[in-house]
Amino acid sequence: MSHARESSDKKTEGARSFFEAIKAGDLETVRRMIQSDGDLLFYGSPVREAIDYYPEIADFLARIELKRLKEGSVSREHLYGAIHDLGEAAHSKTGYRGCESLRAEAEPVVAAFLTDDDDQIRYIVMSVLALHWDLKHYAQVFQSMAQTDPDEFVRQMALSNVGFLLRGSRDRDAGGFLLGIFRDPVQPGDMREEAYESLVEIWQGWNAAQALRVRKRGQKDVRRAEAERAGEGFEAAQNAWEALVDWKFVAQVEQAVTDGDL
Repeated sequence: MSHARESSDKKTEGARSFFEAIKAGDLETVRRMIQSDGDLLFYGSPVREAIDYYPEIADFLARIELKRLKEGSVSREHLYGAIHDLGEAAHSKTGYRGCESLRAEAEPVVAAFLTDDDDQIRYIVMSVLALHWDLKHYAQVFQSMAQTDPDEFVRQMALSNVGFLLRGSRDRDAGGFLLGIFRDPVQPGDMREEAYESLVEIWQGWNAAQALRVRKRGQKDVRRAEAERAGEGFEAAQNAWEALVDWKFVAQVEQAVTDGDL
């Protein structure tokens, strides 16, 4: 057996033993194994393995992961997963019991990666701050990113997160911002679509936005089938959302934003 194969087998066996200790709720063994090999944090997702049943282990592992993020000792290969782990551990609805202090401590550390060069890292950071932690004060930050981020998909996600964070609030400033993008013919169609969906979410709530998403998927499926039969391009199906725009609703929001009448 080669040295590389032997080393790989040992790591796999170590990870297996580590997960067994977590599943058994054996915090002392988990501590000892992490002290011996800190990279066990990044085999699978031991933090998420512990969340539901062993909050003490989840807290211990998440805080080590946070410490390593602070000191910059998480490799680029494992950075996405580490940020996601913290998001899940301190999730506003499904995090481990007593995770609030971890969330407060981790927030500035995670948020610092919003300016990372990797668009995938910026994406997961936005997801954690919005969808995992529901931190509404980032809505303004995401409005800025929706205009300035170099990656179009990240800009779309920023718009979506503005809608989620301010769902049901009828926030006039956000409404005006989203209307500006929706009404701008220079904006890519996907950005205008996301702006409209977020406008619905802010004005009518999450359930209304979810119903719109379902209708859009159905409309796109129909248009895609029609386009295939007619030999048209994929763009015809992508623009199917425009048929679902409620222009009366748009006009009402525009009036409310202008007059301040909510």
